[in-house]
Formats: sequence, structure tokens, C-alpha cells
Amino acid sequence: MKRSFISTAAMVLAFGAVANASGPGTNGSLAVTGEVDASVGMFFHQHTLGGGITLDTGDGSANPTASLAEVSKFGTPDGVILDGGNFTKSTQSDGFTLTGVVDVQVFKANSTSSNYTLNATLLTADNLVWTLNTNSVANGSQTQLTNAGSYGSTRFPITIAIKIPNTVSAGSEGNTIVLTVTCN
Repeated sequence: MKRSFISTAAMVLAFGAVANASGPGTNGSLAVTGEVDASVGMFFHQHTLGGGITLDTGDGSANPTASLAEVSKFGTPDGVILDGGNFTKSTQSDGFTLTGVVDVQVFKANSTSSNYTLNATLLTADNLVWTLNTNSVANGSQTQLTNAGSYGSTRFPITIAIKIPNTVSAGSEGNTIVLTVTCN
């Protein structure tokens, strides 16, 4: 009797599986729409052709950092400061200047733009004199560095010069250069 029950249960399961497999069928579809936006990416790189600022973090990223060791007008000799960010120091009668180069690389996607404009400003006001590629840069105003930058593998070198006037008090100084890329 026990054997008969197991055989019957197995046959019922088999018929149930066949019945489910032979049911009606249907097709469906899903329409997908969307909008592709143009995009642009900006990346900073260590300048490798000499005079390059040492990037502490972020080489090849959009947010690198660079720092200096202690530098003084009379205590630090003019020339390349190897243990202080690879800047070059030069002394003037009214202060001293630190100069170095960093590369910017701009890429685009899904855009018909043939070139870009690159502008710079300082994040905060300070008592230092900032120039990028010989253009004065300050907080609150945009300074144009190029109006026809090339996309892709071409790197755009930016020479950063920071003048520390004799009137600046000793202590820590720092700022952030904000670069803005606009597709033309």
C-alpha cells in the first residue's frame, strides 16, 4: 500500500509539471528612452619635462595637492627646492617667488565641441601674489588661461608663480586654485 501511494504521488507531480509547461504564452516589450548629456573631465598630472611641482596626492585625478616645506627669503637658497615640492625659488628686493609647472589634461565625451576655455580663480583671498602662465589670479574673478585648449592626449602646462611679499607675516600659507573648463 505504501508503494502504491508513492507511485501515485509521482504520477500526479509529473502530470502537474506537464500541464504547467503546456500553458498559453505571450510576448512583451519595454520601451526605454533617455537623454545622453555631453561631459567633460579635467585631470592634473605631474609635469615631467622639468620644473614640475611634486604632487603629494592625486596625480592623474581632478583634485591633487601639492605642499612645500618651510621656505624663507634669506634661509632658503635660490633654485630648485627638492625637499619642498620641487618649486623653484627666486629672490626679489620686495619678497621671493616660488615657481613650478603642473599639467592639465581635458577629455570630452558626447560633445561636438572642438576645443575648450580654461579659467582660473583662487578659492579664498590672501596676501600672496598668484600668477598662472603670467596671468594674475585672484579670488572673486575669473582669469582666462586659454580659449582654444585641445582635448585628449595633449596636456596643457600651467606655470604657477606664487610671490610672497616681505610684508607677509611668518606662518602657514595655503590656497586652492579653482580651474573651470567650458566646452566651446
